[in-house]
Amino acid sequence: MKIFMMSSVHAWNDSRIFHKEAVSLAKRHSVELYGIGDFIFKEIKGVKVFGLPRYNYRRLRILNWLMLLRLAMKSEADVFHFHDPELIPLGLLLKLIKRKKVIYDVHEDFPASIMYKEWIPNMYKDSLSKVLALLEKGLAGLFDAILLAEFSYADNFRNIDRKKIEILNYPLREFVVERKASSENINLVYAGSISEVRGVFCMIKAVSMLCREFDNVRLFLIGPVVSPAIEIRIREIIQENNLMEKVTLAGRVPLSQVYEFYSRCHLGLILLHPERNYLRSLGTKIFEYMAAGLPVVASNFPLWEEFFHINKCGVTVDPLDPKDVAKGMKYLISNPNLMKQMGENGKRAYLEKYNWDSEEEKLFRLYSSFEEKSKNISGI
Repeated sequence: MKIFMMSSVHAWNDSRIFHKEAVSLAKRHSVELYGIGDFIFKEIKGVKVFGLPRYNYRRLRILNWLMLLRLAMKSEADVFHFHDPELIPLGLLLKLIKRKKVIYDVHEDFPASIMYKEWIPNMYKDSLSKVLALLEKGLAGLFDAILLAEFSYADNFRNIDRKKIEILNYPLREFVVERKASSENINLVYAGSISEVRGVFCMIKAVSMLCREFDNVRLFLIGPVVSPAIEIRIREIIQENNLMEKVTLAGRVPLSQVYEFYSRCHLGLILLHPERNYLRSLGTKIFEYMAAGLPVVASNFPLWEEFFHINKCGVTVDPLDPKDVAKGMKYLISNPNLMKQMGENGKRAYLEKYNWDSEEEKLFRLYSSFEEKSKNISGI
C-alpha cells in the first residue's frame, strides 16, 4: 500500500511519527512522510521524507496546510495518516474527495491541552476547550480509524463507531543505552519540551537546594524551550542562583544524542504539573528513562504513583514543591544501591512489557485490515 503520513506541527524525525510508526510501516508498505524539516527531500530507513518550512508565527502554519492539501490531492496514496488536530479539516476533504482511508493519530488530549496554552487568554480557555472537544469528537467519527497514544484519550471519543486503537509510545526494542555514568558527578536529566507546566522552574529550584549538600550535582535540560519569554526566565533563575556551571540548557538535539545524555546520567526527571492532559496519561519519557536504566523522579499523580508502586523504578514527588522534589532526589542519591536497583527494575520492565514491538503489531494489523478490504472490493 502507499501511505501519505503528515504533520504541520511536528518535526519530521519526531520519535512517534518517524522512528516508530513510519519506519515500522516502511517494512511492509511504501511510506511518504511530510513533516517540519530544513530540507526538500531525503530517504531514510525506507521512508521518503519531505521537509516543510517551520514558521515562527502560528498563523502562518496555514501555508503548510495548503501545501499538504495540494500534495495530498495529487497523491495516489491508499491511506492518509495525519498527526495534528489542526489537520482535521484537511483529513475531511481527503475523505470526501479522494475517498481513501484516513487515519487520525491522537498524540495528546487536545481539548485539555487548551487550558495551558499560554497564547490563549484565560477567559476563553474553558469555553474554547469544550467547543473543541465537541468538534474533535464529532469530526473524528468520519475517519476510518483513530489511533490513541494513551488509553485515557479514548474517553474523548466515547460512543464513536470507528476503530479506536491504542498505539502507545513505548520505546523501540533496539533502544540501547550503554551506561557510562561516572561517580564524579551526579547527573540529572529532563528530555522534552521545556515549559513551566512541564516543571522546568521547579527542577532548577530543586537543584539549587540540592547543591547545598551535593556540590557535584548537574542538571541537563534537553529539548526546545516553548517560547523566548520562558527561556529568558530560565536563564535569569540560573543566573540568580549561581547555577551556570550546574544547569545545561542543551536545546533540541538528535535522538542519538539524547541517548548519549541518558547514558551519562543517574536520574531521569519528569515533573509535569497536575493538568488534566497529564493527570490521565503516563508520560512517554518515563518509559525512555526506564529503557535507559535510569531511576525516575516523577510527579505524584495517582496513576503514576500506582505505576511506580508496581514497577518499583522510581519515586514520586509534589511537582509544585521544589523542597519535596529536592527531597526525592536526595533520597535516591543518598541510597546508591536502591538507585541502581530501581534502574535495573525499570530496564527489565521495559524489556518485558513496555517496548514498541507490541505496538508495531497493532499498527500492522490495522493496515492489513485496510489492505484486505481493498482486495475484497477489487475482487467484486
